[in-house]
Amino acid sequence: MTIDHVQDVISMLGPPQGTHADPEAWRTLEDRLGLRLPDSFKALTDMYAPVQVNEHLFLKHPATARRNLGAFIDSTITAFRRSRSAEREGHLFGGPDGLVPLLGTDRGEYLFFASGATSGGERLVASNGDEPVLYDYRVDFAVWLHRYLIGEPMFGPGSEAFYEGPVVLESMSLKEGDEVRVWYGPDRGM
Repeated sequence: MTIDHVQDVISMLGPPQGTHADPEAWRTLEDRLGLRLPDSFKALTDMYAPVQVNEHLFLKHPATARRNLGAFIDSTITAFRRSRSAEREGHLFGGPDGLVPLLGTDRGEYLFFASGATSGGERLVASNGDEPVLYDYRVDFAVWLHRYLIGEPMFGPGSEAFYEGPVVLESMSLKEGDEVRVWYGPDRGM
């Protein structure tokens, strides 16, 4: 039995709001990175990004000039490559064999994708702020996001960010003067 985890996330976030679906933007980004990003990540990003979810988590999109996923990936890889804790742990950031950031939070947490080119399988890897320890999650992105939304610690132990009631979504301005729009997902019974 196949479970549609993308649909599980949609049922929590409500009808898709995104208007930036652009296969060419994804192809350009993936060619530059030298890997394919998870399909569920691309699908959910196309449906909702750029957006802030539950006041913490940011989803950016590769087809927007502002709040651009590619720029976020580049700056995050640069920051982690410069980090002494990452060097001590021997982590590789960027490229087909390294960790590629997918999203971050305003709490300093990051979620990375490892393509499995040399490690034997795709996985998500989370960083909880400045801690040098990284946490492996061998689940699809949609599973990871669903578990985050129901309050599981998806950036490592003690990283829960659960909010009762509907998920809060906030648009991220794409140009100066854009009005920020707030909307809510359906009642989750939580």
